[in-house]
Amino acid sequence: MGNFQLRQVPLLSRVGADRADQLRTDTDAAVAGWSSAALLRVDPRNQVLVADGRVELHEASDLGKTPPSDAVFLGRVEDGRHVWAVRGALQAPTGADVSVLDIRATGDIFDDVSAQLVSAAIALLNWHDNARFSAVDGTPTKPVRSGWAR
Repeated sequence: MGNFQLRQVPLLSRVGADRADQLRTDTDAAVAGWSSAALLRVDPRNQVLVADGRVELHEASDLGKTPPSDAVFLGRVEDGRHVWAVRGALQAPTGADVSVLDIRATGDIFDDVSAQLVSAAIALLNWHDNARFSAVDGTPTKPVRSGWAR
């Protein structure tokens, strides 16, 4: 059997942000960054707002002083700012030229950071939508570890 090599990195496997794995287990530290965090909104159809190849991020503090129970921590962007994601209606900033896009159809237009944030957000939010009850005994489960476990 010959050597297998990819011709290029798969579009949605790119890395551009710090996943900050240590903050998943240190929930207090992840939540401490909420007041200055960025927020990625993903609608029920897994669409996001995009402008110039970058996903549109909002101020997380607009949702309150602490993350909602269904928010998932995605990591930190270049300036050290935390990024969280929630499922909800998309809200375009006033006067912004944004598009509503589905990552499966248009993943090639995202920069590396946006591709990583959007693909992780969609995967985690979809998992939470479909894993609300224990497979063993049917009891309700709840997100823990900043949204990376139930």
